[in-house]
Amino acid sequence: MLSDRQKGLIEGCSVVFPDSPHGYCLRHLQENFHKKFKHPDLKNLLWDAARATKQEDFDDALSKMSKIDSEAVPWLLSHASPEHWAELYFAGKRYGHLTSNIAESLNSWILKARELPILAMLETIRHQLMDWFTARSKLELNTKGLLVQKVANDIQKSLNDRARRYNPLKLN
Repeated sequence: MLSDRQKGLIEGCSVVFPDSPHGYCLRHLQENFHKKFKHPDLKNLLWDAARATKQEDFDDALSKMSKIDSEAVPWLLSHASPEHWAELYFAGKRYGHLTSNIAESLNSWILKARELPILAMLETIRHQLMDWFTARSKLELNTKGLLVQKVANDIQKSLNDRARRYNPLKLN
């Protein structure tokens, strides 16, 4: 579960999905953090702490925050436990998802549909999803192999860029 920390969602997730870890959207946490502490480096340090997979990296980011503003870390930890936003402490797997941006983009799209009666709303959403699926399918009509073209291109580019850094040595 990944949410924007609204009170109803926090309580609802723990009741409906008691065994599922609940992560907080870091973008929403960052916005609240920035309202209180305006220093621009604090935002980057928050992201560094959230992405940390080693205790030293997490502690280093929090230490740097404390040097900028001594109240920043206590405020952060009192408003959001690291188990909900820091990769290091999260009980589940976040798969690199620190924000709920994908849901935000869908929510912004369905604003108009939400004003419709329920059946019309569902039908509008269904049509849009079908349009998206069809467009994605057409993009991959000529794909050879298991990987979609964008991923295959990214892997090939990475291999080309890295391979050029190595100099082969002849073994005698």
